[in-house]
Amino acid sequence: MPDIKLIGLQLIESIIIENSRLSILPSRLINSFSGMRYLSLANNNLKTFVFLKMKHLEYLNLANNLIGRMPRKIVSSENKLKHINLSGNLLTVFDLDITDLKHLRHLDISFNKIKTLSQESREMLTAHSQLINSLDDFQIKLNGNNIRCNCDNLGFLKWAKTNQLLFAKNISVNCKNSNKNIFSFDEMTCHPNKLEIFVQHHLAYTIVLLLLLAISIYVFIRRQKIKFKLILWRHRCFNGADNELKGQIFVSYSHKDREWVHNILSPEMKKEFIDLFIYENDFLLGEPIAENIVNAIDNCYKTIIILTDNYVQSEWCMYEFYIALSKSHKIIVPVAIDKLTKENMTNVITYLTKSKIYLKWPLDNNERDKNLFWKKLVTSLKKSVDK
Repeated sequence: MPDIKLIGLQLIESIIIENSRLSILPSRLINSFSGMRYLSLANNNLKTFVFLKMKHLEYLNLANNLIGRMPRKIVSSENKLKHINLSGNLLTVFDLDITDLKHLRHLDISFNKIKTLSQESREMLTAHSQLINSLDDFQIKLNGNNIRCNCDNLGFLKWAKTNQLLFAKNISVNCKNSNKNIFSFDEMTCHPNKLEIFVQHHLAYTIVLLLLLAISIYVFIRRQKIKFKLILWRHRCFNGADNELKGQIFVSYSHKDREWVHNILSPEMKKEFIDLFIYENDFLLGEPIAENIVNAIDNCYKTIIILTDNYVQSEWCMYEFYIALSKSHKIIVPVAIDKLTKENMTNVITYLTKSKIYLKWPLDNNERDKNLFWKKLVTSLKKSVDK
């Protein structure tokens, strides 16, 4: 039989031999097509594959054959291979060397019998994705294999979870033994001690968070009193006392009750030569209000508390009250000039009014009662704190 010489094979760019029961691929013949870009040998009976010397091949389709293992290298280092389809074969391992496949964008090894990817293969795939600088440009199809989601395969499962973007989108890669997505495997189940430590740590964090929450709630509820205490501590630590105000009586009142203080209390005290410290008249200009209050109460002999609902509802009045109380309850002289509503009373003021005799301004304007009121007030203000 004469030799047949085929001419111009290098000009052919596409070869499709599908569904033909092809079982052997002659290496010499196939490599004669040096200019080939597209080669599809899908749905045949190929069990092995040959080394290709084609430099221009971009698409290789070997889907649905009987290939049990691929050679380490399938093309030369100078290649333009972009797509490899090995789906539907009998591959149990994937050890194809893709180091030289610098243009590879799609690798389909789905529906084989692969249980895992070796560390070498994982490192190559990761390095390749970094080489092309975009995970979206390199996709692997691994669905339909015999991936085992257990502790023996933990290395692969951790790698897969870390490199989820490598896997083709919208295609679920499930475990063979549980039919769950491989990314959902909990590695803590492989480390009982670590699981216990994990639980303990989270319990500790939870307790700490609850304590912080409790402290935050407490601070929020008691924020005004804490604020007052801090200001008072700072003042007494760094400023000390100013003797200039010794002998005065500090009057703590709401600005809504100023008319009674200025028109009724102040004139009567002047008659008795009692020097009142009234913030509207005596506060130092330019000084912070909080500092003025602390300094005044610290250096006044006593403090008159003008108890009304307005007083209890005022933040600054309560500040003055706590400052005076922190100095000594003995210096406080409570004076109620109106009926007090129980709903507005704080626990401290309620305790003070029950445990300490306080003066009540006669609301019926009875002169006899007024004279008795002034007599008791003057006596209380002139009485020594130590008595």
